[in-house]
Amino acid sequence: MAGQPSPIQLSQPSSASPLVCEIAGRQHSIRIPADATDAVSAQFDDFAIPDWLAGAASSRPIRVAPAAAALTELARAHPHWSRDRLILESLQTAMLSAWPTQGMIAVNGICIEYRERAYLFSSLPTARAERHALLWRQYLGDVVRLVGDGWIALHVTRSGRSSYVTASGTPWRGRRGWSRNVTVPLDGWCFVHDAAGAGASGSPDAEPASAAMTITAGASVRGTSDKPSAPTAPHAPVARSASTPAIRASGVTAAPASASIPAANDHPSSPAVPSPVFAGQASFAPASGASTAPAPQVDRLNPSAMVDEAVRFMHMPATATGVGHALSLLDKVLLLTPTYRFIGGEREPDAAASFAELTGESFDDCREPFVLPLILGPHTWD
Repeated sequence: MAGQPSPIQLSQPSSASPLVCEIAGRQHSIRIPADATDAVSAQFDDFAIPDWLAGAASSRPIRVAPAAAALTELARAHPHWSRDRLILESLQTAMLSAWPTQGMIAVNGICIEYRERAYLFSSLPTARAERHALLWRQYLGDVVRLVGDGWIALHVTRSGRSSYVTASGTPWRGRRGWSRNVTVPLDGWCFVHDAAGAGASGSPDAEPASAAMTITAGASVRGTSDKPSAPTAPHAPVARSASTPAIRASGVTAAPASASIPAANDHPSSPAVPSPVFAGQASFAPASGASTAPAPQVDRLNPSAMVDEAVRFMHMPATATGVGHALSLLDKVLLLTPTYRFIGGEREPDAAASFAELTGESFDDCREPFVLPLILGPHTWD
């Protein structure tokens, strides 16, 4: 229409012209097969950059393309998947596997931002961590914003003589619309466990051997169980007041990570297939505070005690070189980021306990005076 500026033209995906995106502060050159539908390129809509910005970065872009062998293997393993789904899965594996050599790793969970600081929650199943993050949003209001859900990019950043970890949203979101193209300093990584899964031995979410789930390095599959195996250094549960969560350091050294990794990949499906869990206008309301519910437990642990648990939520490349880079970066992330284990439920005291411990602020002082149900969907975090 005359008098109106023309819209920004983005690089169009084709066999000749790759789609250029900026993800976690790095440019990516993504080659999408010509037979893919618009649903594939729509996965990267929030991360695509204008043509005139392409190539302006100081470092070379990370090149990502679906490997023909990977597509063939996926099609053989999942004959019911659509062509778009196969392409997206192949692109995801190629991108996440390339990151460790570029100084980044991908971990599974939901990451939220509170006052310019990011807090990452991981759990099996992922929905448990999502519900806990939603408690923060429910009781603290719009000051809690989403960074990303699904695969989160972690990067060790140097500032002068000091280093810190940043968290970024990625296109590989677990829920439609649950990701932002932002990078925020990470101030805590919390592993969420259900209080009902903590047995008398204190091993949160201990699972029977028959329900164990493992994946090979670089694979992207759904596990057969929603519970992780028992942590390396279990702790007996101790009842604590929600208003005064305690910090307990652990000096137990975790066993080295094995080549067989329990699955944490609630990987995103094709954009054309909405998640049945959050489809429609379902609402989220925290559980009522039953008097018999155990008090939440929040422990800040020594990084050496969290290696095994952190590896469960990490994407492992298929090559030995990639695995070496990934584990080296994970060591740095754990040394620079406070790590916590949360055992509790889905009530207001649980949100109060984790909030006070992770942020050091008073939950009562920051809590919203009126708490309303959340509408779950693509715009939950708007």
